[in-house]
Amino acid sequence: MPMRTFVAVLFGALALGGSASANNVALDPAAGGLASIYSVSGEAIWGGVTYSATNAIDGSTDTEWVGPGMGSSAAPMPYLLIDLGQLYPIYSVTVDGVGNSGLFTSFNVYVGGLADLLNISQGGAQGAAILVLQVMNQADGAPGWSLTGLVPGGFTNTEYVLYEGVNDTTLSSSDCAGDSCYPGSAQFDSDESPISGQDDGFATEILANTPEPSMIGLVSVALLGLGFARRFRKSNQ
Repeated sequence: MPMRTFVAVLFGALALGGSASANNVALDPAAGGLASIYSVSGEAIWGGVTYSATNAIDGSTDTEWVGPGMGSSAAPMPYLLIDLGQLYPIYSVTVDGVGNSGLFTSFNVYVGGLADLLNISQGGAQGAAILVLQVMNQADGAPGWSLTGLVPGGFTNTEYVLYEGVNDTTLSSSDCAGDSCYPGSAQFDSDESPISGQDDGFATEILANTPEPSMIGLVSVALLGLGFARRFRKSNQ
């Protein structure tokens, strides 16, 4: 098998392996991890219940963080910035959610340096941050959804993960309240049931996945072999 094909297959196997070949390190101390919430746009309170940001890193899909959206272009968008507690080789990020049936959600997930992610959260440029997951027009409602994005090129050492709600450009403005289909622009009927538009920012869990140490070793060997093969071809040209 050509080395390039081997590396592609190896990364494909890593992606398909899911939880069997990955460790989620976006867990707070109560769930056995080191992660914490560095910054959050807000936390919804409904019926006396606070939908806390820590619910996204507590290891349970039975709890949920909800960040109310403005329903307009007013910054900031709903966001959640997670500090993993130390540098980790992150190869993918997974977001789990449910939300309100009849509505949609749109968001981006980045990994990278703290300054860049803080800048994005306030409506600034991406800088050197890496866009891992870009979701547009995901239908909400039971039984929920689970979406995973891979870090381009394999994995990157990082300490921070950012979830940011974004404008849903696939929806018509007639579907939404406010000046466009931004988070929190949902329309409701007379019984206060959602009928169309974009939901608030939310997640039941955000998982930052690291490969098993043995997998990192295999990838490293494959990449070294690919580099050697390239040098060998050049020397024989």
